[in-house]
Amino acid sequence: MTYSKNRQPQLSEADIAFELLQAHGRPRNYHSLIVEVLTRLDLPIDARSISAVLTQINLDTRFVYTKQGEWGLKAWVPVRNSKKQSLVNLLNNTVVSEEESDGDRKYEDKWGLV
Repeated sequence: MTYSKNRQPQLSEADIAFELLQAHGRPRNYHSLIVEVLTRLDLPIDARSISAVLTQINLDTRFVYTKQGEWGLKAWVPVRNSKKQSLVNLLNNTVVSEEESDGDRKYEDKWGLV
């Protein structure tokens, strides 16, 4: 967010895209979203402007690419509660298992050796 000469906050392209997606309630095609952002800001709809807005959306963590050219809000994506192994364990080729008798974790390598 930036401020204009009279100190009123001016929304960035990404902020406007965020508001448009919130109002729309579902993912939108990137091109139509960007064209609407540029139209609201009275900016030219050319390759450079489209590229700049798409870059801002791509770098902003509030947005998520959903499918085939559509962008949505990250808040709409359900949180996955996965029981997959952590990346560190996968990189170290270890398996973490629970000891039922004492509840301590036991680390084994991929061949079952301690």
